[in-house]
Amino acid sequence: MKKQEAESLLKITIYALKKWGYLEGDRKGGFIIWTDGRNGKRSSVQIEAIPFAKQQHIKITYISTRDETSLEREHLIPLETSECYFGGKRYWFLCMCKRRVGVLYGNGDSFLCRHCHNLSYESKNRNTRSPFNELGKAMRIREKIKTLSKELKSL
Repeated sequence: MKKQEAESLLKITIYALKKWGYLEGDRKGGFIIWTDGRNGKRSSVQIEAIPFAKQQHIKITYISTRDETSLEREHLIPLETSECYFGGKRYWFLCMCKRRVGVLYGNGDSFLCRHCHNLSYESKNRNTRSPFNELGKAMRIREKIKTLSKELKSL
């Protein structure tokens, strides 16, 4: 059976939370909204950074809808830090499986790491033996040769 691809699920990244200021300072809250490019369907989660005395957490609140039944779900996800070689610190989600990860994927029931959801990446599922894959490689090589020959002529 083919694994579900990580790209098909909603994701929350440590990088985005840090960029938006959730990981530094006091308690902060907001929303993350996703829009599916294929059908325009919107999904959102309420997110809140909660600094506790010993460990910082991210609280994710969302409504899961299945078979016309809506359930409000809430997850409290611990964060860990590791020291960087040249100073500073790096943040990690601590998944239920105790792995430190930078990305959590939501499937409607929970936000977990790709190992817990048994996900693969789209690039791993490509058929490398397909004739179309070889054709694509050949076309990229041809374009590279054209570009290099133009550069050589300009010298």
